[in-house]
Amino acid sequence: NEDLKNFVSYELSSAVDDSKIQAAGYGLLNLSDGTTVVKNRADIPLPIASLTKLMTAWVTIKHGSLEDLYVIQNADLESTSPSLNLKVGDEVKVRDLLNAMLIGSNNDTAKALAGYISQKTNTKFVDLMNESANSLSMSSSRYNNPIGFDSNTNYSSVEDMAILVQALLPSNVFDQTSKKSSYSFESKDGKPFTTSATNKLID
Repeated sequence: NEDLKNFVSYELSSAVDDSKIQAAGYGLLNLSDGTTVVKNRADIPLPIASLTKLMTAWVTIKHGSLEDLYVIQNADLESTSPSLNLKVGDEVKVRDLLNAMLIGSNNDTAKALAGYISQKTNTKFVDLMNESANSLSMSSSRYNNPIGFDSNTNYSSVEDMAILVQALLPSNVFDQTSKKSSYSFESKDGKPFTTSATNKLID
């Protein structure tokens, strides 16, 4: 009930000790009602590393079809860890690329999804990322790659990330990925792929 939610929010916000949190900015969001329990420097643009892949997921879901098959191209290859070690010619389902990216934070899957969407829409993927940020009113965000490699033009804020997470919720993408410690799938010709979650909180 409402009293219980208010009590829990109060207890959580009271328990936060800013002096013990080593983060340039942070926020705790109650996903059941969208309220912010506690935050600090939440509107400051900051490097977001692999959280960039949440926007990659958004653009993929918005402009693609998860049941499509995509053939890996030379431009999709990326060896920076973590990587699935995709090879040119691998034919894989978009849903598997998306799940592997969100669960294992695989860099080559993010690059492959960008290649798939660019091919499907005939539009640069980063342009679609920034168009999406603008349409979601993520005013402190800018993207220049689908992976999250550090750049002066790839950043977001705690508040903007909260907007993006809430926008993704109706797609149910987190239902499939947020609690899995690993993910395995096969390409169309039966080549196996496996990735492990980078989220140490799962266990």
